[in-house]
Amino acid sequence: MRPVLPILAVTLFVGCAQPTTPSALHSSAVIEVRNPVAMPYPSGDHDFFFTLAETGGISGATIQSLVTSIPGNTSTSDIGCWVRPMRVQPGSMLELTPTVLGYCSPTLNPAGLESVSLRVNYIDDDGRAGATHTTIPITR
Repeated sequence: MRPVLPILAVTLFVGCAQPTTPSALHSSAVIEVRNPVAMPYPSGDHDFFFTLAETGGISGATIQSLVTSIPGNTSTSDIGCWVRPMRVQPGSMLELTPTVLGYCSPTLNPAGLESVSLRVNYIDDDGRAGATHTTIPITR
C-alpha cells in the first residue's frame, strides 16, 4: 500500500501545475498596417486612414476595433459604428479610406506631438484574437 501514496502525491502535484498556452492558440492571420495617413482639420483634430494587409496567407481577419492613442487620450472605432463587418481576406488588402470609414474614423487632436499610436484588434477565421500596433506620423 505504501507505493500508492507517492504515486498519488505525484499525480496530484502534476495535476495542479499551471496550464501552458500553446502557440496554436495565437491568431493565424498576420495583419500589417501600410501607408498610414493623418488627415488634419482646422480644429486641430486628425482622422487616421491606412491600408490593412493580411500577409500570412493562411487566414483572413475580421477587424474588431481601431484604437488610436496619445498620452492622456484614446479614440476607438469598433464594430458598433461600422455598417458591415470589415474583413481582410487571406493574402489581400483592405483600404480604410475616408469613404470606407467616414465618421467611424478614429479621431484625436495630437497638438504638439510627432506621432499617434494605432492598434488594430481582429479575429481570425478560427475565432482567435490578434492585434497589431504601429505609429502614425503627424506632419505639420
